[in-house]
Amino acid sequence: MEWLHKLAHFARVSHLDLWLGGDFAAEALAQSGETAEHEALSLFIFRLYSSAFHIFARRNSFHVVNESFHGFVVRRFIGGCEVTCEFSFLDWEEEGRLVTYLPEHTIYWPCKDPHAMPAVELGGAHILCCDWEMLYAANEVRALLRPGQPASPYEDLILRHVRPARRREIDRQLVVAYGAE
Repeated sequence: MEWLHKLAHFARVSHLDLWLGGDFAAEALAQSGETAEHEALSLFIFRLYSSAFHIFARRNSFHVVNESFHGFVVRRFIGGCEVTCEFSFLDWEEEGRLVTYLPEHTIYWPCKDPHAMPAVELGGAHILCCDWEMLYAANEVRALLRPGQPASPYEDLILRHVRPARRREIDRQLVVAYGAE
């Protein structure tokens, strides 16, 4: 959690956008009162700022374990456990839609204004957080990119917050192959 606060502080003072995703975000949105210590953090950043976050992670003794077209993963041992941070890239499409570009597809995120997403308080720090629809979409993208990887333990909670009709709408627009539009 201390690492997340440090990262959020860096983003805030550097005027860089950062959104919390994944299981940590689901817990925070559910307002369970307690958040478990997570060994894997899922974060969304604009591709434009990726080098700043990359350098910050390296300066804080994180090692890059994976770099791809759509993000990068860093890892470090903190307090006896291995902490992994996955940074996923966001871009703005010409039409003003929030997207992630993959080599063969475009991900169209269900978010019109990422700055209107909820802010959650974690240990006294306010951090922008993906909403339920973005968490649902991120789970669908994870299933596309990493088939066979176990689903989030918060999948049922996420599904309860995104209605079936809205899930179908998100699914129809989420992943578009190049040349399919």
